Amino acid sequence: MGVLDIVPTGVLTGDNVLKLFTYAREHQFAIPAINVTSSSAINAVLEAARDAKSPVIIQISQGGAQFFAGKGLNNDGQAASILGAIAAAHHARTVAKHYGVPVVLHSDHCAKKLEPWFVGMLEADEAYFKEHGEPLFSSHMLDFSEETKENNIAACKKYLTHKQWFVQCDWFNFGISQLATLYTIPISIINHFIVNVTHLKLNLPLGNQFWLSFPSFDRLISLEITFIERSIYISFQILLDRSSRLQSICFSKCSDMEFVSKLTSQSVRRLDFLTKNVYKKYFTKQQCSTLRHSSLGSQCKSLLIPVESRTDVIYLVKSLPNLHSLTFQCKDDPFDDGFLHWFHRHLPSTCSIDRDANQTSHIRLWIR
Repeated sequence: MGVLDIVPTGVLTGDNVLKLFTYAREHQFAIPAINVTSSSAINAVLEAARDAKSPVIIQISQGGAQFFAGKGLNNDGQAASILGAIAAAHHARTVAKHYGVPVVLHSDHCAKKLEPWFVGMLEADEAYFKEHGEPLFSSHMLDFSEETKENNIAACKKYLTHKQWFVQCDWFNFGISQLATLYTIPISIINHFIVNVTHLKLNLPLGNQFWLSFPSFDRLISLEITFIERSIYISFQILLDRSSRLQSICFSKCSDMEFVSKLTSQSVRRLDFLTKNVYKKYFTKQQCSTLRHSSLGSQCKSLLIPVESRTDVIYLVKSLPNLHSLTFQCKDDPFDDGFLHWFHRHLPSTCSIDRDANQTSHIRLWIR
């Protein structure tokens, strides 16, 4: 299944952007983000994306937007930058579909001093939405990293609560205090609500302040958890029950498959025990069997896992009924060509396999 089976060509918005990023994460590829300053630059980016058969992120900065409109225009109140960004967006929308690639249209870092540019693009989004049922741009980046904590909180309340925008949030529990990170900005969110979170990193166990700060998890699609203890099973299961759109869980510093086997979710299809495997733990045949008989394991389509032996890989491929892709690390990997040849002899003909060129200890397997 290719990316065009997941999302359409042309400029993507809303759920289609989330689908694209989820697909890229599951298939472990990056999407290039390229800043543009003219219509010819947009065309060049789209042509390169078409030839590479790759989705692409087209970005425009405040300065690039001003250049797009023309340096001869007055930019008081960011008027030229607003006009240039809107013109770039309309040009990208006009031609993108004809290049046959999915496109994310994004405005680059906007500091506090450039906020009128940001507001102007939002107004263009709203006007376009009234006519077409979707915003003009795919996404925007508001960067207040130079501002105070109070200004950041005020901006979050203004744009995330009132505009109902989505945000990636990292939550850390330090016992007597909690900390959330929104994009690159650390913000204490005591007595403040965070809404429409799509990506969440949790340092378990969860405290009362966590539940007070997050009124809803309806938009949550990926979750990374650290420091699992069996004693926090109930609170974590409550989080899963409240996350109806959750697709992916990454387990960091977790080797307790008995804990995982108790968890249930109607929506999760991706499990990652490998990416954050900082302690180099390898799962045994018994632990693989426990995963196989768990609710999360039986419905898993994409699995990343470190295992003791190559025979554990064969077991997982043959026993997980819905598995489509498997990325694994073997403790008995000698890092020679014979290792992959062994798999070619023992795997079903419906499987394809290769070694990750960027992470040579990781081997990727696809099941057709």
